[in-house]
Amino acid sequence: MPRHLLEAGVSNPKGHFEGRQIVWLNDQILRQLGRSWDDPRPIPQEAFQGAAFDLTADVVASCIESEFEGAPSLMVVKDPRICLLAPIWIEAVRRLQAELHVFLPFRAPAQVAASLMKRDGKETGLALALWSRYVLDAEYHSRGMRRAFFDADDFVRDPAAVLRRAGETAAMPWPIPGNEIRNVLGNFVEAGLLSKRADGDTVADTAQVEIYRELMKLKSDPHDAEAQAAFDGFRSAATPGIMPPPAAPQVAKVREGQAAPAMPNAMLTLQKVLLKLSRHRSLPTERLRNKMGRFAIKRILRGAWKGYGTASG
Repeated sequence: MPRHLLEAGVSNPKGHFEGRQIVWLNDQILRQLGRSWDDPRPIPQEAFQGAAFDLTADVVASCIESEFEGAPSLMVVKDPRICLLAPIWIEAVRRLQAELHVFLPFRAPAQVAASLMKRDGKETGLALALWSRYVLDAEYHSRGMRRAFFDADDFVRDPAAVLRRAGETAAMPWPIPGNEIRNVLGNFVEAGLLSKRADGDTVADTAQVEIYRELMKLKSDPHDAEAQAAFDGFRSAATPGIMPPPAAPQVAKVREGQAAPAMPNAMLTLQKVLLKLSRHRSLPTERLRNKMGRFAIKRILRGAWKGYGTASG
């Protein structure tokens, strides 16, 4: 796991298991793209090409190197925002010459909507649209990769069995035997950890119910051709159930009840660089690399993360 984890909170009493600095960096990247975690609009595909994309992938690669010093044999990164920014993270992992295995846990749309309504006060339509956006982007960007889908309800019932099947499906050899996984997780994972449940699909629109039905097919076969074709249709459909009028973006909270800490000067510098580069997409990649190499990026990130730890600690 990353060295700096988000603290546990009311909605996740045993921990989020998300890298605090990784979440923060993803928020900054989304901001540069004119988005936020709670904006259901798709990110234009041109954002995932060109000079700005190239540098951002280097930034993310440096983030991974810093959070997993010593190059451990297994690195686990969890942040829902990666669903939206997957091409950047996939390219970053490629540059680190690491093997990538994608695990895609999911919940019924009604349950996620109920959770977002309780935790963040999101109205039902926006909550369902966010569920759709994250699921559709995650499925699309992970195609052709070693991946596994699994239901969160199945996981809390029998985490060891679900992880064993997911590992086999995604060609991921676990570093410890299955019986040890069961011993480790047996007393840790509880059904009550799922923050909010809903009865059936009482708040889900037809669009989300159909997406969820196709997800269940991918759970059995992560490369099911019919399911992927259905997802292509969902992505291209501009229906109110999937793409409502965008709401005013809200500032993501780092911790329940607290606003995000002020951005350190070092990250402001990085943000300005990314913004400047986004306005000059025609500049050759090599020229940009000469202007700001990986060492300089890593130095800026270290300074920013040191300040972030002070601000949020």
